[in-house]
Amino acid sequence: MRELPTDGQNFLSIRKHNLLYVDKTKYIYDIIRNDGCFFLSRPRRFGKSLLIGAMEAVLQGQRELFNNLWIGSSGYDFEPIPVVKLNMSGPSQGETQLNDTIASKLRRVAWKNGEEVTTDVNPASALSDLVTKLYLKTKKRVAVLIDEYDAPIHATIDNPSLVATNQRILHDFYAILKDLSDDGLLSLLFMTGVTKFVQTSIFSVFNNLTDLTLNKDYNGVCGFTLEEFDSYFAEYLPAMLENVKSEGALSKSSTESDLRQLLLDYYDGYSWDGKKRVINSYSLVKCLAEQSVEPFWFNTGTPSFLVKYIQKKPFDYVEAESYELSESRLHAIEVDKLELVPLLFQTGYLTVEKKIGSSNYRLKCPNLEVDQAFNASLVKALTGRKEPHILKLAAELKTALLAFDEVAVAKRLETILRWVPHQEQKALEGYHHALIYSVLKALHFKVKSEVSVSEGVFDLFIEIPKKAIFIVEIKFKKIPGKKDLATEEDVKKLLDQAVKEAVAQIKLKEYDAGFDQEYPAVKKMAVGIVERAYVLTKIY
Repeated sequence: MRELPTDGQNFLSIRKHNLLYVDKTKYIYDIIRNDGCFFLSRPRRFGKSLLIGAMEAVLQGQRELFNNLWIGSSGYDFEPIPVVKLNMSGPSQGETQLNDTIASKLRRVAWKNGEEVTTDVNPASALSDLVTKLYLKTKKRVAVLIDEYDAPIHATIDNPSLVATNQRILHDFYAILKDLSDDGLLSLLFMTGVTKFVQTSIFSVFNNLTDLTLNKDYNGVCGFTLEEFDSYFAEYLPAMLENVKSEGALSKSSTESDLRQLLLDYYDGYSWDGKKRVINSYSLVKCLAEQSVEPFWFNTGTPSFLVKYIQKKPFDYVEAESYELSESRLHAIEVDKLELVPLLFQTGYLTVEKKIGSSNYRLKCPNLEVDQAFNASLVKALTGRKEPHILKLAAELKTALLAFDEVAVAKRLETILRWVPHQEQKALEGYHHALIYSVLKALHFKVKSEVSVSEGVFDLFIEIPKKAIFIVEIKFKKIPGKKDLATEEDVKKLLDQAVKEAVAQIKLKEYDAGFDQEYPAVKKMAVGIVERAYVLTKIY
């Protein structure tokens, strides 16, 4: 049983030390066998760098690294060509820093190829100089591999001025690749990234760029397919089973088959074609190595701008899983017009559930790791509360719901709303609706928002498996006049009015019709909210 590569080893290190490598060389062969310019988007830590490292070794003719791999027995000739491989991550806080970062990377590539490159000019000129020298030296066209092309934009996305500067530099830097390609100096251009930012020139100047991101033939190019999981990782399960049982993640009578399903529930579910699913490679390898089921991928870091976006516009998050987007909206983003749903998709927090027609996609949360860890992180950000407070509230709210205790439920919902600083609360029903939804999701309740039935749309659907469901309608009231002058009696009247309106709407629209055929107990819950976090509920 081979040792697992858990420390971010590159392709060369994995092969030299005989660590486990899931063979992706058929995809590499399909990409490099014809001249072309290619782009691939995948979330962070999803195997893009490992793919590019293997591609570099193939192009450099390192045949010995590919014994017992697909491409090693394919008949590929491994004729070496010059390769410029750049990972664009690194310091990028301003023009000087980004230019210095790129210059340092170009100098290193030149040194590895026995060349020198002038880096006291702009990065685009330096890249052109390096490619030209390699072409003249070898009389062979050059392959350019750029990993994390968008890293300088992601690193500064909270700062519009820095983003604009970095975009300008990257625009010129990537645009020179078009000139080099047109001049016949490039044999291959392959770029990876997380986000397809349409303002970067690579997507505007290359009329022959092949985007592999949503191509069904490349769904499994990163991550692990179910077949790869069973072929490469089944032998690691027996050693892990007893540990998982001791942690309480599985019962004492559980089998390897149960463990396999648990790992798939947590880490599987990603798709870019809506048909075939792939497993998060980083989390799976880490969990098998550490013999523990944890949110390993999530814990490597959630982009802060996502949380900040949701804090400002929580209702966008409520709507995210019901979204259907066209391919153009799903896959391309403008930095100055960020949209939450495409960002959640491209960063790995949503994935394709189904392709609809020729160019539309329905999205969903990929797996339990993302669902649980992201929402837990989000509730901390929204409320500023620590995990013990959150877990305590979750237990109390679940108990209150199961007891159909409307007073206790109202008290807990009020607590949720009061956790949010008053100055950040917005006097809108949608805001409070979204906040309750987000926190319920973070507390691991099964909850859906904006649920459509034959007579209309109700606000929330809460499910407690094998126990009950709640059909929830929320009504929000503003305090008229000066809020500080409102009496307790004024608030009570507004709360009563809000609850009565919610009850009347539930009855009129018959939101609960038909659910009693599927669930043991169906409860209707009218929620009245008055700004400044006063809550009243009626459960019937």
